[in-house]
Amino acid sequence: MRYCGKGKFMRPLFLVAIALVVGALVPAGGNARIAGTAITIGVQTSNKPLGGLTWATYGKTAQVSGTTADGQAGTSLELQKSAFPFSAGFSTVGQTTTGSGGSYSFTTKPTVATRYRVVIASDTTSQSSVATVYVDGDWINLPTHACGGLSCHEHFANTIIFPAAVARHEGAKRAYYYFGVRYGSQTTPPTSVKLVKSGRLRHLSGTRYRAGFSVTFPTVQAYYYYYWLICTKDTEARDGLGLPGKHHCGARSIRYSAIKQGYIG
Repeated sequence: MRYCGKGKFMRPLFLVAIALVVGALVPAGGNARIAGTAITIGVQTSNKPLGGLTWATYGKTAQVSGTTADGQAGTSLELQKSAFPFSAGFSTVGQTTTGSGGSYSFTTKPTVATRYRVVIASDTTSQSSVATVYVDGDWINLPTHACGGLSCHEHFANTIIFPAAVARHEGAKRAYYYFGVRYGSQTTPPTSVKLVKSGRLRHLSGTRYRAGFSVTFPTVQAYYYYYWLICTKDTEARDGLGLPGKHHCGARSIRYSAIKQGYIG
């Protein structure tokens, strides 16, 4: 994705709003039965799921939780994970005991696409299904300024933090810059944003990079509503960052309805 923002204006008073699409509870698994007690599993992050896919922002946590079918408290459970490219199999990364009704919860912080499962420590044939959590870089919006007069010259930029293992590959990508403006409306965004330019990310230090662009547009009308977007194309199958498939980034224009879904990459 990445990072997008919007602004609504009424002259001579100006209001700026920046929006980061964040989200909700993600069901990422279900009941599983191998030979022992069934265990349910679900994953919650701060981001809205896309097409049933759960994703977390790099550096942020994901909550893995569920219940055991027997509903017993005090059962020892293990959280196991297998990280992209999944060749090393599963390893134990957390332990807890069930609470009332057989409930459990683990907090984890994936760095690339990661598969999770929960097993009963004393009977590893009793395990949940596998829940996959995808990961995107941490795109941090830089501040903009309120516009005045008959035209607006604005600079939009992000600092992006990538996981160390993939920073060099991700940092070598091109960023795509989009902008759209709608006049005569206080509440209705532009129907689409158009590709303004593209360019390489700028390396700041370590795993931190910068992307940004400038636009100038007239503001002679009393009301206008603009929207901007910066993105890079996902290559999840290659390095485990982002979501599988294509999600509009690089197209000549992107409809606002697609942006509202919560992810562009």
